Amino acid sequence: MEIEKLKDMLRNAAGGPVGIQMCQDAADALEQLQAENDRLKRERDAAVEDLNATRGDIEEIRRCNKFKWRGPKEE
Repeated sequence: MEIEKLKDMLRNAAGGPVGIQMCQDAADALEQLQAENDRLKRERDAAVEDLNATRGDIEEIRRCNKFKWRGPKEE
């Protein structure tokens, strides 16, 4: 079942005030989890992008037989 459909069903559920409040709370919790999941996906994608960029640098260093660290580049 899609999360959006589930949230709508929870918000419109019957069952008295306690049941309705419980369903509202559950729908709110689902929304918070969706937002956190989206944030974590963005963080993961950024980390993978950084890792791929670093991997290219490492491969370039491995190909160089006379590599010597000279410190950070000065601008």
